Amino acid sequence: MNNNKDSTNTSLVHTIPSTDKTAPHCWHYTVGIKMPMILRSGVLLQATAGVPDWERPAVWFSTNRVWEQTANKRYFDPRGVPHLGTKTTTEKYAHGLYRFGVATETAPHDWTAFRKLSGIKRNQARLLEKSARKMGANHQQWRVSFEPVPASMWVAVERWDGAAWVPASMDPMDYAVEELPDLAAVEAFILEALLSAAG
Repeated sequence: MNNNKDSTNTSLVHTIPSTDKTAPHCWHYTVGIKMPMILRSGVLLQATAGVPDWERPAVWFSTNRVWEQTANKRYFDPRGVPHLGTKTTTEKYAHGLYRFGVATETAPHDWTAFRKLSGIKRNQARLLEKSARKMGANHQQWRVSFEPVPASMWVAVERWDGAAWVPASMDPMDYAVEELPDLAAVEAFILEALLSAAG
C-alpha cells in the first residue's frame, strides 16, 4: 500500500449531526467492490444498466436511513440457481456495505416526479414498485437526480461496521481486495454487482 498518500484522499467524511441544515437526508447505497471506482472518479453517475433509450437515467437515492433493500445483490447457489440477496449476503460477498449521504435538494425528485420526468412506461413503473415490495423496500422512499452527483455534494460517506454506520475512508487504495474468498464461496455467491455498472 502506498505510504505517501495525499491527505485529502485519506480524510474521512463524517456524518453531520441531524440538527444541521446540511445533514444528509438521502442516501445512495452501494457496495465495497464499487468504492474504488466511485472514489477515483469523484462522482456518482446515473445508473444506465437496463435503462431503455427513451428513459432518462438517474442517480438513485433512498430516504431510508438503515438500508435500501433494492441495493441487495442477487447471488447464485452452486447449482446456478439465482436467489434474491439479503443485506447480510451482500455485505459478506460484495466486500461491505457503503453509502453516500446528500442533502434533499441534491436528489430533488421523488418517485412521483421520476415517473413524470423520466419517460418510464407506466407498466414498467408498476413492475418496479411490485419488485420493491417483494424485496421489502418502499418506492415512496426513493429519490433521484438526473445529473451526476460530484463529491462536492457528498455530505457523508459511510460504511456499515456490522452494528452501525460509521465514517468511511476516502482513499481508493483502502478498498483494494488483497485476499479473495475461498473457492466454495466464489462458486456459491457470484454477485451481479461484479457485472453491473449500476450503483
